[in-house]
Amino acid sequence: MNDEQGYPGAGARRFIGERAPPLLPDELARRGRAPGRGAMPDAVTALRRQQSLFVVGEGDQEPRVAISRLRPDDGQFPAEGWRIDVTLRAGQSASKPRVRAIRHGREAYLTAIQSDTGYLGYRPEWLDLAYQPRVAPRARKALMSRINGGTSRPLAFENRHLLHDTSYPWGCIGRVSTHDGEGSGVLVGRNIVVTAAHVVPWNDDRPISFDTRHASEPGVGANVVEARGYDTVLTGYDWAILKLDKPLGDMVGFMGFNHYTSDWEGTPCWTIVGYPVGLGPFWQQGLSIDDDDEDDNGGQEFESQDADTMDGDSGAPMFAWWNHDPRIIGVVSGVSSETIGGTNHIIAGGPGLSDLIAWGRANW
Repeated sequence: MNDEQGYPGAGARRFIGERAPPLLPDELARRGRAPGRGAMPDAVTALRRQQSLFVVGEGDQEPRVAISRLRPDDGQFPAEGWRIDVTLRAGQSASKPRVRAIRHGREAYLTAIQSDTGYLGYRPEWLDLAYQPRVAPRARKALMSRINGGTSRPLAFENRHLLHDTSYPWGCIGRVSTHDGEGSGVLVGRNIVVTAAHVVPWNDDRPISFDTRHASEPGVGANVVEARGYDTVLTGYDWAILKLDKPLGDMVGFMGFNHYTSDWEGTPCWTIVGYPVGLGPFWQQGLSIDDDDEDDNGGQEFESQDADTMDGDSGAPMFAWWNHDPRIIGVVSGVSSETIGGTNHIIAGGPGLSDLIAWGRANW
């Protein structure tokens, strides 16, 4: 049973979400797919097709825009279409939006959360709901010959599958691109993406973008105009929210969020979907949390030995299902070799992450 829908804001702290255990993989497999109903509204269709060019510079003169028809028989284009030429004025240049990146302490966010802010996800009614995604067939790895005459079997991505599905919620997971590199992220509001804090170049305002086009067509994408996080560098606080210039969540939906309880330790109910550098998106289900460490200020580290993450997965959501609602509890942060004979994959989460997402929903 869900707790009440409201968010406590700066008042009494309580568990946000659901304390009942999430659904297990075999339960999800029995549910199949739920088909969408109706067609995408015209306004959402128009928004999905919108392409933006940003022009910056001094002066009040508008750039000149010329539209011309293209036909195959004139040799300019292999198919019928349109050509749009934008002529910039003196002092103007084309650019993506600059990013405003801000970090605060927890209380600054708590005091600005509205009491009616909810924690559930949103599925557009025209999208199919898939508890387990379609995945690309995985090629069988050929055995390798050893010098001594024996054989060995490659282990790379042994437990992960290439995702190939844009139904809900798989179509709201994407790649975060910066001038420093790439990470992963997921929509958690109409125009809000959550990712790892270390993916964000906090002292640099150069453009950041988020898109799902790497999954399968049709994908969606937008520019980031603001980033928010906590003013600490501890791994348990390695999360950030990004404000988009376009409400992609209206088109593809967004996930909810839920607090974590140690009662679920060892339960193989978690899923991670991320975009390894040059690859992805890869889906892995049936993961367990083996240990958790928490801080009084709302940060929490989850350790999983059966996850299979690598560079580019930073910011990927770890989530589970409560009935028909997928909710994240944290994002991939890094790996640690503290465990003898194995590797701990570290996920950053905790009540502080919930507060940050709730702040974004209330203020963006």
